[in-house]
Amino acid sequence: MHCDTRYGGYTALHLAVQESHVDTVRILLDAKARPDSAAYLPVRYRSDRAEFELISRDEENSNSSSSSSACLLAISPLSIACCNIVARQSAVQRQKAADVLELLLATNVKVNFCWV
Repeated sequence: MHCDTRYGGYTALHLAVQESHVDTVRILLDAKARPDSAAYLPVRYRSDRAEFELISRDEENSNSSSSSSACLLAISPLSIACCNIVARQSAVQRQKAADVLELLLATNVKVNFCWV
């Protein structure tokens, strides 16, 4: 599998959590994947939608993105799992996201907050 690692840190665990693959998350955690690992993604805040938007490679390379308020946002598997619970549409999807979150919390992962 090829992953774009230009910002580093986005792991198989990030991907498994993102897609709420409970069995895959369990296997990765059993293999000592780190639920506290952070990936750094290029984003910009969209005040018109009150959300962060991922910056594409094309936008990143253009001059116009340099004038916007772009930054790197740290994303952990735990933060992805929390977002999935809110974002998932069906009860089944929400339950899978909750199961993934429960697996991550069972590792006693530390939650760190920081401002850069």
